[in-house]
Amino acid sequence: MHLRHCFLHWVKPRNCLLSHHLSSNGYFLMPCAHGPERDRITSPRQFTGRPKGASRVVSDSLIRFLECYDIPLRAFTRHTRISGWAIRQAKDGLRNLPPRQELVIKLTIERIRTGKIWPRRVNPRRLDLEWINPPYQPRCPTGALYCTGGLLPASCPRHWNECIMNSKNWESVEGIHTAWKQNQKESGQIQAGE
Repeated sequence: MHLRHCFLHWVKPRNCLLSHHLSSNGYFLMPCAHGPERDRITSPRQFTGRPKGASRVVSDSLIRFLECYDIPLRAFTRHTRISGWAIRQAKDGLRNLPPRQELVIKLTIERIRTGKIWPRRVNPRRLDLEWINPPYQPRCPTGALYCTGGLLPASCPRHWNECIMNSKNWESVEGIHTAWKQNQKESGQIQAGE
């Protein structure tokens, strides 16, 4: 008697208490402890990893952000210590970034947008990302009434051509923030330690 798709199998008893359940051949049917017999050849985790293009969205948004604000990819990779080659491979969908690196990319983009990290020119050919403490706040350089002001280059909410925040030059926008900070220090609203 051979049961094919049943969760029972033949077992020889270890003690004589089960002898009344024995069949004619000295074995009895016992339920399998873990269900049906499993396939031991293929791994149960096979084909459960991330798909090939999983990092494409993050790397595309990074490349678009860097192009929009004229930040070199090399400056970003120096700051985050993520390989530029790995970012380009993820953008093309050839190789995924580890999830932790994706998180670092998202956090760094958010910190640049909020003024906590700022690109500064080290020499005429090199731009580096540096931490700003305290972070810059949105300012209106023209002092327009009811203008919330911008934080990054080309971020004037009113899109005025005469506004310095409409330029793409990081140095001129940083000059606005440092001049405002110096003005606040002179008037005594900010302590000298900041």
